[in-house]
Amino acid sequence: TTVRIGFARGETAHDPVALVRKIVTPLDVTGRMLPNAVGYVRIRSFGAQSAQQLDAVLAKLRAASARAYAIDLRADGGGYRDAAIAIASHFVRGTIVTTQERTGKPAAFGAKPGIAPLDAPLVVLVDGDTASAAEIVAAAIQDDKAGTLVGTRTFGKGLVQETFALPDGGAIKMTTARYLTPAGRDIDTVGITPDVVVAQPPGAHPGEPGHDPQLDRALELLRDASGTSTAKPG
Repeated sequence: TTVRIGFARGETAHDPVALVRKIVTPLDVTGRMLPNAVGYVRIRSFGAQSAQQLDAVLAKLRAASARAYAIDLRADGGGYRDAAIAIASHFVRGTIVTTQERTGKPAAFGAKPGIAPLDAPLVVLVDGDTASAAEIVAAAIQDDKAGTLVGTRTFGKGLVQETFALPDGGAIKMTTARYLTPAGRDIDTVGITPDVVVAQPPGAHPGEPGHDPQLDRALELLRDASGTSTAKPG
């Protein structure tokens, strides 16, 4: 449908503008180049198409000669475990996450074959709203020492939940297992402490260099890591 919106700038009124309303679905993964050849990748959630979107973003950044990467997982509430494993496979070799049910042996999930490692300095931005699948990726990178985590402690959701249908047409969502990091850490209710803790002050503009202290610190680390294969915790 169409809606007409009237507006004014200062004391001057302008003619109404006709806008067609539609459902807009933002991409889970976006990216752009920042100064000093740093590829900035924002992952908003881990949906069914997130891994494919990351593939496309990284291909464009590589084509633009990115030499280092800042992966922004702030305010990412998570999503599908399979998407987290596929995305983490770009950065981590070996085990990415392990699940442990109440009984039985733990089940380990490793990096997907056929995905070339990023092989570049890497910093991952996290905050108190980084949760679930986003924490799987952040913890795997931290345990593997594939990059440096910057920001504040993450949310701390390390539970596997499944939905079961009920006879009356309803459903029940139950916790069936716990997530453990590659190093065996249980982060539920605890979260992940970044390698470099940087508080975000009020009025910051996430994703804007010069107005985002956490991103600015990440860019400093990437600049210092020039000429090395990874940005190690300092």
